[in-house]
Amino acid sequence: MMKRILITVVALGLSLGAGAKDLFKKDLSNAHCKEPVWSFNEKGELSSTKDQILWTNEEYENFELTLDFKVTKAGNGGIIIYSKNNDNWIPESIEIQIADYDYWLGKFGPKGTCGAVFGFQGVDKNYTKPLNEWNTLKLVCKGQSVKVYINGELANDFDMSKFTDKDKNPDGSQPFAWLRAKARAEVPTVGNIGFQGLHGTGNTFYRNIKIKPIK
Repeated sequence: MMKRILITVVALGLSLGAGAKDLFKKDLSNAHCKEPVWSFNEKGELSSTKDQILWTNEEYENFELTLDFKVTKAGNGGIIIYSKNNDNWIPESIEIQIADYDYWLGKFGPKGTCGAVFGFQGVDKNYTKPLNEWNTLKLVCKGQSVKVYINGELANDFDMSKFTDKDKNPDGSQPFAWLRAKARAEVPTVGNIGFQGLHGTGNTFYRNIKIKPIK
């Protein structure tokens, strides 16, 4: 009986150890940016004062990322995954757009507004709450499968393996011109995670940022 209890306790410990953890330390010592423009405020909200990407020091593969976000008018942020070259991340990564839905729908269409895999696969509706209200985001990234949940709904189900032509999406549309250097099916499925905050005239705020591995 004692042996069985011990095994149960050890198994429980392993299960808890494999759970979600904070992606960033409060002092951002496990992250890097070209300039010190990112910080947490006293409410635990992460934001930037300049258009620079905040990158994790660690690379991630097969993970679930959860967080809350809110945007101001014309806000245009984003979560970048699978980056192997943080100085030139656009050709070789996946960006999930976090944005003022209506504003960027008018500028870029469904492939460039909130919840889109930017430039490649859009959303079918607005999954976000009104501006300046907090939304929940969950990214389930397993190999070439990237699922985007906003406020509990599946907003985007992106299969990188289908995007084999760098100049044409599976639906016949073209990626934005600056995204055509490489087919997304060729992007590695492991890399740094990046956060885009103040981009353009609006800002994006994040909180409760957690990550856990997926087996």
